[in-house]
Amino acid sequence: MKRKLFTRRAAVTAVLLLLFVLIGVTWVSGQDVQPVDNDALQDGEEVAPAEIRAPLGSAFTYQGELQDGGSPANGTYDLSFRLFDGADPGTATQIGATVAVPNVSVEDGVFTVLLDFGASPFAGSARWLEISVARDGDSLTALTPTQPLTAVPYALYAEDDDWVYVSGSSLAGEIYHAGDVALGTISDPDGYGLNAQNYVSGKAAVRGADQSGAYLYSEGMLGALNSSNAFGLPVYVYNVAVLGVKPALGADGAAVYGWNNDDNSVNYGGIFVADGAGTTNYGIYVSTANGTNNYAGYFDGRVGIHQPAPITDLHIAQTDGALAGTGGATFSRSTNWKIMHTGIHFSFVLDNVRMSYVDGYTGAYVQVSDETQKKNIEPLGSVLEGVMQLQPVQFHYLRQADDAVKSYGFIAQDVAAVFPELARTAEDGTMGLSYADFGVLAVASIQEQQTQIDALQRENEELRAELDEIRAMLAQGNGTTAGAAPSTLQPTSFASANALPANWTAASLFSWSNLALLALAVMVVALAWGRRQKDGV
Repeated sequence: MKRKLFTRRAAVTAVLLLLFVLIGVTWVSGQDVQPVDNDALQDGEEVAPAEIRAPLGSAFTYQGELQDGGSPANGTYDLSFRLFDGADPGTATQIGATVAVPNVSVEDGVFTVLLDFGASPFAGSARWLEISVARDGDSLTALTPTQPLTAVPYALYAEDDDWVYVSGSSLAGEIYHAGDVALGTISDPDGYGLNAQNYVSGKAAVRGADQSGAYLYSEGMLGALNSSNAFGLPVYVYNVAVLGVKPALGADGAAVYGWNNDDNSVNYGGIFVADGAGTTNYGIYVSTANGTNNYAGYFDGRVGIHQPAPITDLHIAQTDGALAGTGGATFSRSTNWKIMHTGIHFSFVLDNVRMSYVDGYTGAYVQVSDETQKKNIEPLGSVLEGVMQLQPVQFHYLRQADDAVKSYGFIAQDVAAVFPELARTAEDGTMGLSYADFGVLAVASIQEQQTQIDALQRENEELRAELDEIRAMLAQGNGTTAGAAPSTLQPTSFASANALPANWTAASLFSWSNLALLALAVMVVALAWGRRQKDGV
């Protein structure tokens, strides 16, 4: 059988070419980072969410005109205010405490102050305001006459006779405006500030009509405690702060719609805050049901998480950079994969253990290989024979066009037949390769090849030493000193009579001693040549 021969130089060349190809395939280039347009943000300024407005207080603004010596006053004055139930402070009763307002700026006689006598003095009875004034540091002087406090004209509607207090019926303890709406009082027995209930079949407790600036149609009726569910809320919905229901009427619509068109620096279409002490609290909860065309959320714009001014479509400002912390984005199934910024690197974390990361300085993909993260460590062993069986190929993926640039690599099934540990099988059964492991194979192959090269070099040195000894023996038998130049002896030229040295005679070739030495030299050379041929098979 004819055996295939190749030289060690060809094997070394093949291994080096394999290493070059693998380095090219496994190279991971750094990701380009797009520059941030800092002009779009104010330096050092963070936009914080607007505070939720506090409930309306009992203070009110009072504006008056002050004359000093018959001319409009200008400067700083101390003012004091008292509230009475009559026009004459001498006979009337003071209501509430005195409110002192020092250092009031008065310009062209006009001043504006904020007064707070509490809510209880204003229960519907008439009130008069006494004003006392003094220049800065002087004693107060009461001005006359007292000023009556008048109501906003439309606020008088609350005193209309159409509002009736009902008792002794199913609406006991409530007030209503005849024929329009039922309102619960502050002392509602159920604890509601506004308690709207429907006692008429087929009607809603609260109904919105199509008016200018309001688009709540009849199909959007809202009813509380409406057992028929014909026009009210869904049955079995409890403890809901805000609930919007859009019935299957009309082509388009929204159950809840928020629109903030204010010109302030920060605007919110809606604010949802969970601030309870329950086991689980959600500021907002979104879900889908009944159909594949229903989606839990849609964002037509940038989304920020812990970031009030997102600079990209999705901007996450991490709460921390700890592997077991709350920062980053987590993907959970049977395990938890987390993607996060860990201070310098962009890390991929599995169950709080970093598996790999993108280097923050070079952009290189780095796989964690620390000894503390490994077990069952053992040498790789001989791989050169298997490496020589690998078949590099070039190819197109199915999704690529035929004229696209081809990729270099291997077929996973072919590699698995030689190195099963290098093949990976995904959940859908498709096979893949960890090309980073091929670099280890290349290094192991080079080391194994170098070991063989070192052995050959040692063997060549031994053969060279043997030849030197033969040259010395030949030199002694021919009467030549051991230090003669090597050029006087040419063991490989014995077949050519013309190549014999000049100091050799024909008679000396037939002497028994010279003939024996010549035969020994020929035999050594033949053995050396045969060994080289054998190693090259």
